[in-house]
Amino acid sequence: VEAEGWLARTVAAFGEQAIGDFLIRPTHLPPRREYGRIVLTLDAGIAFGSGEHASTQGCLIAFGAVAKRRRIRRVLDLGTGSGILAMAAAKRAKRPALATDIEPW
Repeated sequence: VEAEGWLARTVAAFGEQAIGDFLIRPTHLPPRREYGRIVLTLDAGIAFGSGEHASTQGCLIAFGAVAKRRRIRRVLDLGTGSGILAMAAAKRAKRPALATDIEPW
């Protein structure tokens, strides 16, 4: 598969997404106030985790539900990709998150 122009195509296709308690907003869109959702802002990039994949969406929805029922004390995101799940957990739980991945980007 031709990789040339991949990032530009990704930026063009990466729009705002509302998923459960969260709103994923790419940095290439202008900021605006959002009420009732936690905003997660990230760059379109080559790391997995823009929120479009069903597994990421499922984790965001499940985490929002769990966080409403119990107090989150520690957050660990292994194989974090873009860090979207760690960001969601840290913002929702108002706790620091430890996130790590083996990919340099």
